[in-house]
Amino acid sequence: MTTAVLPPSDSVASPAEADLPAILERLRIALVTLQTEPATMEVMGRLNQARFEAARVAQRLPRRHLTHAVGAQILSLVRQMRELGVYDERPAEEAVTEFGQGGLKVPGILAAMLVLPAWKVPGAPLLGEAPEWMWGEYSEWLFAAPLRPLNATEADDCAAHWLRQAQELSRWMERNLGSASVRRAAEAFVQCFSLAPLAPMNEQLRPLAQTRARILTRLHAPAPLAESPVVTPRSGRALRVGVLVRRFLASGEAYAALARFEQLDRAQFEVTALALHDSDSALAGHVRSKAAAYQVLPEEPAAQVACLRDSGFDVLVFAGDLAGGFDAFARLALHRTAPLQVRLGGAGSTCGLPEIDLTIAADPAAAAEQFTERLGVVRGPALAYALQSVADEVVPGFERAALGVPEGMVLLATVVGPAQLGPTQVTAWARVLAEAPSTHLLVYVGPGRTFAPAAAARLQSQLDLALAAGGVAASRVTILASPESTHLEARGLLRLADLFLAPLTGGDPVWVAEALAAGVPAVVAGSVGGGRGLVPADVAAELTAESEDDYVRQAVRLASDATARCAAAQRIAATLESGVDFLDTLAASDAYGDLLQTAFDELETTGREAFRAERTPLASPVAGRMEDLLAAAAAAQADGDWGAVRRWLEDARRIDPRAVNVRALYGRALAAERAPERAAAYFLAALQQRPEEAEWWFELAGALRASGQNAQAIQALEASLRLDRSRSEGWLLLIDLAEEAGAADIAREAFEALRLIAPDHPRIAPLAERLAS
Repeated sequence: MTTAVLPPSDSVASPAEADLPAILERLRIALVTLQTEPATMEVMGRLNQARFEAARVAQRLPRRHLTHAVGAQILSLVRQMRELGVYDERPAEEAVTEFGQGGLKVPGILAAMLVLPAWKVPGAPLLGEAPEWMWGEYSEWLFAAPLRPLNATEADDCAAHWLRQAQELSRWMERNLGSASVRRAAEAFVQCFSLAPLAPMNEQLRPLAQTRARILTRLHAPAPLAESPVVTPRSGRALRVGVLVRRFLASGEAYAALARFEQLDRAQFEVTALALHDSDSALAGHVRSKAAAYQVLPEEPAAQVACLRDSGFDVLVFAGDLAGGFDAFARLALHRTAPLQVRLGGAGSTCGLPEIDLTIAADPAAAAEQFTERLGVVRGPALAYALQSVADEVVPGFERAALGVPEGMVLLATVVGPAQLGPTQVTAWARVLAEAPSTHLLVYVGPGRTFAPAAAARLQSQLDLALAAGGVAASRVTILASPESTHLEARGLLRLADLFLAPLTGGDPVWVAEALAAGVPAVVAGSVGGGRGLVPADVAAELTAESEDDYVRQAVRLASDATARCAAAQRIAATLESGVDFLDTLAASDAYGDLLQTAFDELETTGREAFRAERTPLASPVAGRMEDLLAAAAAAQADGDWGAVRRWLEDARRIDPRAVNVRALYGRALAAERAPERAAAYFLAALQQRPEEAEWWFELAGALRASGQNAQAIQALEASLRLDRSRSEGWLLLIDLAEEAGAADIAREAFEALRLIAPDHPRIAPLAERLAS
């Protein structure tokens, strides 16, 4: 990250002699150059020279000499600089001293806007202190979210500035929302503001989120409900759940949503998949097969709200970020359309919206007091993605040479958003490249809802400076950035990598999951919610980092030592083979479903106000110790009471949804209760964790046969018999299945095996006669 260089103040002519229009034209040309050429030091130097020159002239210009036309021209240039990310350069402290101090008036306000982001201006006037004709553009500047990581001090300064200014805007909206100037300011706030740059633990985040919610609600005021959706007890029926996403297209949000509902028990949950936009993607097709219903909402906002209300959901899940930029998805979260409204995604901080009742935490350590809504914690995978559920996704293929990666180089890859590209991050990458000379870094600016026009150029400039400082050639870095970037394209690129480097802060954990799922070791720093919790325990010591220095050390060691890197990859592959938390969609669905039922029951008992006000994080209740619950289930099994077995095991599952013995016995209970398809899911999950259990393979075969999947049942039987050839009932079942499938050779081979191990079996004679005919 570069720092804006402050040109000497004596290089600017006095206001009486200055040609301000000509200076502004030079600034306009410098901005055009930035859009069309790489953001080199020379380009940025000319731009900063023009910015500061214009600011000093404007600052000294008497108010009466500042025409409306010149003011409008300056505001237009300020908007261009914001859109190009010019304010994401770290401003020189001298600039803050010269332009950012208290008591600013026009034209001093305009001067500050030319050179500083608003949150770096301690004396930034409140909205009401600025001329009304500039309220729209002034609010854009006041509330523009930085597109780079902020350190703790900067985050505190930014939050304090935003809270002060947002509260002022909220007061103006209460006084006179009908004013065109007030509406322009409010609409600018909606367009530019995001809570995302602030650290999750920032003390001012909760009041800021609440103020944001008041502004959004006031501007997009939902029609008052004559009657709120009624909480209907769920006893004896399935819970009706709507899961809303922006679009069922390959993305972290969509995969996270799918992981939590694709294996919910249809006897207990009736799930409707909802999307704002339709898609013909393979993922959307898979969703259609898993949900009870699939629906694309109407385009008109009022019709969307009416559709949701008329659907009669008990629970509506917003599977996506509600704390970032405001869009049609977030607009729907301002409305009450279901008794319980849940937020899944972006759970590092509160969204502040009054109609969101529960947020599912990605990090169990999240501070409940920082949330306006109730915080929920699942007893299962906190982060889970259905990355392996969609069999027919088309992943683009790439070749290293086409990407500019020389032969023999170790390929380091990372996927980032523009907001993760701060000075600490690029310096860390440069250090890794300097200390591991046989490496090449591939940086993919990942897909998102927004794309900064100059993101790639700024990143290249930042890296060039960091690389030059470390004596590393710029040719050792390839940057891929495009508004058309896709999740599947990023997945294809990650499959080429030897080592994945997660961003130090703010990274989307889905990319850690994607790298690990591809068998690529991933160096991860940061919090559990940021992806650290995805790293398998047996490689965590060598892949996770506590600090920037530790991150660099781990990356350099693995990049330089092929043996260590291959060993890590082999341990990851072994863990994937036996099942990992973040790909276990059965455990995720079970844990999430349990939490939704718990939340709905408590909401029914306490009422919405008390439910939201409770600061104790919500978790599914635990009915006892695991060993006691398993003993009770075994006793019920001995009595032949399979309903009781299932109920005891559901209590055990709430303690640990991945407990392998619980899964196998639960599958047995479901098979006994004539739910073979769901029984097969639990046997498969148990066998992934413990594939040596011949009995479970046999029971899986029975469940598959009962659900009409004979080919798969034969495969399961063959696996069982490879482990235990003495099981006569296995050979008998294989004979029956082979005959049904018309596979006479398999049936005869199975019969010979049966005759060998059980020559006196009563079915030998009739089978011999039948197979001979």
